[in-house]
Amino acid sequence: MGRPIKDSFFGALTGSGQQIKVAFKTGGVSYTGYIVRARGSRKFLVHDQSSAVTAVCVLVTTSPTNNGEMTLKVSPHAGGTEWARKITMNYVYTYTGDNKYKWYVTGASTTLNSEANIETA
Repeated sequence: MGRPIKDSFFGALTGSGQQIKVAFKTGGVSYTGYIVRARGSRKFLVHDQSSAVTAVCVLVTTSPTNNGEMTLKVSPHAGGTEWARKITMNYVYTYTGDNKYKWYVTGASTTLNSEANIETA
């Protein structure tokens, strides 16, 4: 699984601004929410605070189309948008070319092509 993600990156999107933002689908409805707890590097307990919905979801490559799927947006320094396949405390792996990036929260300065921002609150 790699090094687990610190708990400071989990929690309500109204927190310190460092919480990881995800899109997920459960019960046939799509939501934007946050990670509550990691169940591995690809599976997470997620929550949408506006509707109080919680689900266990796995990372997928495009918008969630089936229940139990979620996406995490990755913005590489070189440009473009990719979707996370797996995330650990230090690295995010994407579906695009099986890339691996050292990740930072949105707004942090990335200077190398091996670095990327992940979407946060």
